Amino acid sequence: LRRAFFRFLCCYVDPKEKTYPMHPESPLQDARVRRALNKSVNRDELNQALFGGKGATMYLNNYHPTLSAGWDPVWTTKFDEAYGYDPVAAKALLAEAGYNASNPLETNVHVYKDASLPGADDIAESAAAYFTEVGVKVNLISDDAGKRRAARRVQGYSNHLALYDTSAAQFTGLSVYATNTSMSVGATTPAADAKFLEVRAATTGADQDRLLRELGNIVYDSYADFPLYYLPAEVVVNPE
Repeated sequence: LRRAFFRFLCCYVDPKEKTYPMHPESPLQDARVRRALNKSVNRDELNQALFGGKGATMYLNNYHPTLSAGWDPVWTTKFDEAYGYDPVAAKALLAEAGYNASNPLETNVHVYKDASLPGADDIAESAAAYFTEVGVKVNLISDDAGKRRAARRVQGYSNHLALYDTSAAQFTGLSVYATNTSMSVGATTPAADAKFLEVRAATTGADQDRLLRELGNIVYDSYADFPLYYLPAEVVVNPE
Protein backbone atom coordinates (compact mmCIF):
# COMPACT_ATOMS: atom_id res chain seq x y z
CA LEU A 1 0.00 0.00 0.00
CA ARG A 2 1.09 3.52 -0.73
CA ARG A 3 1.50 5.52 2.44
CA ALA A 4 2.26 9.08 3.50
CA PHE A 5 4.17 9.99 6.63
CA PHE A 6 6.55 12.51 8.15
CA ARG A 7 10.08 11.63 9.16
CA PHE A 8 11.96 13.22 12.01
CA LEU A 9 15.30 14.15 10.44
CA CYS A 10 17.38 14.20 13.58
CA CYS A 11 18.24 11.07 15.45
CA TYR A 12 20.79 9.01 13.60
CA VAL A 13 23.59 6.61 14.36
CA ASP A 14 26.75 8.39 13.15
CA PRO A 15 27.71 6.50 9.95
CA LYS A 16 31.43 7.08 10.51
CA GLU A 17 31.87 6.89 14.27
CA LYS A 18 28.99 4.43 14.79
CA THR A 19 27.96 6.43 17.85
CA TYR A 20 24.46 7.47 18.88
CA PRO A 21 23.04 10.02 18.80
CA MET A 22 24.76 11.85 15.97
CA HIS A 23 23.09 15.17 16.91
CA PRO A 24 22.63 15.03 20.71
CA GLU A 25 21.69 18.71 20.84
CA SER A 26 18.60 18.21 18.67
CA PRO A 27 15.32 18.90 20.51
CA LEU A 28 13.79 16.10 18.43
CA GLN A 29 16.03 13.68 20.30
CA ASP A 30 13.50 13.95 23.15
CA ALA A 31 10.68 11.40 22.73
CA ARG A 32 8.30 13.78 24.53
CA VAL A 33 8.85 16.35 21.79
CA ARG A 34 8.28 13.79 19.04
CA ARG A 35 5.08 12.67 20.74
CA ALA A 36 3.91 16.26 21.23
CA LEU A 37 4.33 17.03 17.54
CA ASN A 38 2.41 13.88 16.62
CA LYS A 39 -0.42 14.85 18.96
CA SER A 40 -0.62 18.39 17.64
CA VAL A 41 -1.79 17.34 14.16
CA ASN A 42 -5.48 16.72 13.48
CA ARG A 43 -5.13 13.82 11.06
CA ASP A 44 -8.89 13.52 10.43
CA GLU A 45 -9.23 17.19 9.54
CA LEU A 46 -6.16 17.04 7.32
CA ASN A 47 -7.45 13.92 5.59
CA GLN A 48 -10.79 15.55 4.79
CA ALA A 49 -9.25 18.81 3.62
CA LEU A 50 -6.49 17.40 1.42
CA PHE A 51 -7.54 13.85 0.49
CA GLY A 52 -11.31 14.14 0.57
CA GLY A 53 -11.38 11.62 3.40
CA LYS A 54 -9.89 8.89 1.20
CA GLY A 55 -6.82 8.30 3.37
CA ALA A 56 -7.00 5.49 5.93
CA THR A 57 -5.34 6.11 9.29
CA MET A 58 -1.88 4.58 9.45
CA TYR A 59 -1.03 3.51 12.98
CA LEU A 60 2.60 2.58 12.33
CA ASN A 61 4.56 2.99 9.12
CA ASN A 62 5.70 -0.24 7.43
CA TYR A 63 2.99 -2.27 9.16
CA HIS A 64 -0.62 -3.06 8.24
CA PRO A 65 -3.31 -4.97 10.16
CA THR A 66 -3.87 -7.53 7.38
CA LEU A 67 -1.21 -7.01 4.72
CA SER A 68 2.04 -7.33 6.67
CA ALA A 69 3.68 -9.52 9.28
CA GLY A 70 4.24 -8.53 12.89
CA TRP A 71 1.04 -6.59 13.47
CA ASP A 72 0.13 -5.79 17.08
CA PRO A 73 -3.54 -4.76 17.61
CA VAL A 74 -2.45 -2.71 20.63
CA TRP A 75 -1.12 -0.10 18.21
CA THR A 76 -4.69 0.57 17.11
CA THR A 77 -6.25 0.63 20.56
CA LYS A 78 -3.52 2.85 22.01
CA PHE A 79 -3.27 5.20 19.05
CA ASP A 80 -5.57 7.97 20.23
CA GLU A 81 -3.82 8.20 23.59
CA ALA A 82 -0.30 7.80 22.21
CA TYR A 83 -0.43 9.67 18.90
CA GLY A 84 -3.93 11.09 18.43
CA TYR A 85 -4.88 14.74 18.17
CA ASP A 86 -4.87 16.44 21.56
CA PRO A 87 -3.38 19.96 21.56
CA VAL A 88 -3.73 20.26 25.34
CA ALA A 89 -1.70 17.10 25.86
CA ALA A 90 0.78 18.28 23.23
CA LYS A 91 1.36 21.52 25.13
CA ALA A 92 1.75 19.60 28.39
CA LEU A 93 4.37 17.32 26.83
CA LEU A 94 6.28 20.32 25.52
CA ALA A 95 6.14 21.95 28.95
CA GLU A 96 7.42 18.73 30.52
CA ALA A 97 10.30 18.83 28.05
CA GLY A 98 11.13 22.39 29.12
CA TYR A 99 9.40 24.47 26.45
CA ASN A 100 6.95 27.31 27.02
CA ALA A 101 5.95 30.70 25.65
CA SER A 102 9.22 32.29 26.74
CA ASN A 103 11.29 29.32 25.59
CA PRO A 104 9.43 27.83 22.63
CA LEU A 105 10.43 24.70 20.82
CA GLU A 106 11.91 25.67 17.46
CA THR A 107 12.04 23.23 14.58
CA ASN A 108 12.11 23.16 10.78
CA VAL A 109 9.61 21.74 8.30
CA HIS A 110 10.55 21.06 4.69
CA VAL A 111 8.02 22.28 2.13
CA TYR A 112 8.31 20.99 -1.42
CA LYS A 113 6.22 19.57 -4.24
CA ASP A 114 6.29 15.82 -4.81
CA ALA A 115 5.17 14.38 -8.13
CA SER A 116 4.11 11.13 -6.45
CA LEU A 117 2.11 12.89 -3.73
CA PRO A 118 0.02 15.78 -5.02
CA GLY A 119 -0.45 18.44 -2.37
CA ALA A 120 2.68 17.46 -0.45
CA ASP A 121 3.55 21.11 0.07
CA ASP A 122 0.05 21.81 1.41
CA ILE A 123 0.32 18.89 3.84
CA ALA A 124 3.66 20.17 5.14
CA GLU A 125 2.39 23.72 5.57
CA SER A 126 -0.77 22.47 7.30
CA ALA A 127 1.27 20.39 9.74
CA ALA A 128 3.46 23.41 10.44
CA ALA A 129 0.33 25.42 11.22
CA TYR A 130 -0.79 22.76 13.71
CA PHE A 131 2.64 22.87 15.35
CA THR A 132 2.37 26.64 15.64
CA GLU A 133 -0.99 26.33 17.39
CA VAL A 134 0.65 24.46 20.30
CA GLY A 135 3.38 27.08 20.65
CA VAL A 136 6.11 25.73 18.39
CA LYS A 137 8.23 28.15 16.39
CA VAL A 138 8.36 26.65 12.90
CA ASN A 139 10.74 27.58 10.12
CA LEU A 140 9.57 26.54 6.66
CA ILE A 141 12.47 25.23 4.57
CA SER A 142 12.36 25.16 0.77
CA ASP A 143 15.69 23.54 -0.13
CA ASP A 144 15.77 22.19 -3.67
CA ALA A 145 15.93 18.44 -4.30
CA GLY A 146 19.68 18.44 -4.89
CA LYS A 147 20.41 20.18 -1.62
CA ARG A 148 18.07 17.85 0.28
CA ARG A 149 19.71 14.76 -1.18
CA ALA A 150 23.20 16.03 -0.37
CA ALA A 151 22.24 16.76 3.24
CA ARG A 152 20.49 13.41 3.67
CA ARG A 153 23.53 11.51 2.39
CA VAL A 154 25.55 12.77 5.37
CA GLN A 155 22.65 12.90 7.88
CA GLY A 156 23.10 16.65 7.86
CA TYR A 157 19.59 17.64 8.96
CA SER A 158 19.44 17.68 12.74
CA ASN A 159 16.13 19.32 13.70
CA HIS A 160 13.83 18.92 10.72
CA LEU A 161 10.68 17.16 9.58
CA ALA A 162 9.97 16.15 6.01
CA LEU A 163 7.02 14.49 4.30
CA TYR A 164 7.60 11.19 2.52
CA ASP A 165 5.49 8.71 0.62
CA THR A 166 6.34 5.19 -0.45
CA SER A 167 4.91 1.86 -1.51
CA ALA A 168 8.03 0.01 -0.37
CA ALA A 169 7.64 -3.55 0.87
CA GLN A 170 7.90 -4.09 4.61
CA PHE A 171 11.58 -5.08 4.81
CA THR A 172 12.71 -2.29 2.50
CA GLY A 173 10.59 0.26 4.34
CA LEU A 174 11.91 -0.79 7.73
CA SER A 175 15.50 -0.68 6.52
CA VAL A 176 15.16 2.81 5.03
CA TYR A 177 12.51 4.52 7.16
CA ALA A 178 12.74 2.93 10.61
CA THR A 179 16.34 1.86 11.14
CA ASN A 180 19.87 2.86 10.31
CA THR A 181 20.65 -0.47 8.64
CA SER A 182 20.83 1.06 5.17
CA MET A 183 20.65 4.74 4.28
CA SER A 184 18.59 6.13 7.14
CA VAL A 185 16.33 9.06 6.34
CA GLY A 186 15.00 9.66 9.81
CA ALA A 187 14.88 8.98 13.51
CA THR A 188 16.07 5.61 14.70
CA THR A 189 17.55 4.05 17.80
CA PRO A 190 20.27 1.44 18.36
CA ALA A 191 17.58 -0.85 19.80
CA ALA A 192 15.56 -0.66 16.57
CA ASP A 193 18.66 -1.29 14.47
CA ALA A 194 19.64 -4.34 16.53
CA LYS A 195 16.12 -5.78 16.42
CA PHE A 196 15.89 -5.38 12.64
CA LEU A 197 19.11 -7.36 12.25
CA GLU A 198 17.46 -10.10 14.31
CA VAL A 199 14.45 -9.95 11.98
CA ARG A 200 16.67 -10.40 8.94
CA ALA A 201 18.40 -13.39 10.55
CA ALA A 202 15.15 -15.16 11.51
CA THR A 203 14.78 -18.57 9.88
CA THR A 204 11.09 -19.25 10.47
CA GLY A 205 7.95 -17.30 9.72
CA ALA A 206 6.88 -17.47 13.35
CA ASP A 207 10.16 -16.04 14.59
CA GLN A 208 10.08 -13.32 11.97
CA ASP A 209 6.52 -12.38 12.90
CA ARG A 210 7.41 -12.18 16.60
CA LEU A 211 10.56 -10.15 15.99
CA LEU A 212 8.78 -7.77 13.63
CA ARG A 213 6.20 -7.15 16.35
CA GLU A 214 8.98 -6.46 18.85
CA LEU A 215 10.61 -4.06 16.38
CA GLY A 216 7.30 -2.31 15.80
CA ASN A 217 6.84 -1.81 19.52
CA ILE A 218 10.31 -0.26 19.82
CA VAL A 219 9.47 2.25 17.08
CA TYR A 220 5.93 2.88 18.33
CA ASP A 221 6.87 3.38 21.98
CA SER A 222 9.80 5.69 21.19
CA TYR A 223 7.62 7.94 19.01
CA ALA A 224 10.25 7.74 16.29
CA ASP A 225 7.41 7.43 13.77
CA PHE A 226 5.03 10.10 12.43
CA PRO A 227 2.39 8.09 10.57
CA LEU A 228 -0.30 9.76 8.48
CA TYR A 229 -2.27 7.68 5.95
CA TYR A 230 -2.54 4.67 3.74
CA LEU A 231 -3.56 6.10 0.37
CA PRO A 232 -5.69 4.31 -2.24
CA ALA A 233 -4.50 3.87 -5.80
CA GLU A 234 -6.57 6.03 -8.14
CA VAL A 235 -6.87 5.83 -11.90
CA VAL A 236 -8.44 8.45 -14.15
CA VAL A 237 -10.01 6.97 -17.28
CA ASN A 238 -11.28 8.77 -20.36
CA PRO A 239 -14.57 7.00 -21.20
CA GLU A 240 -14.15 8.03 -24.81
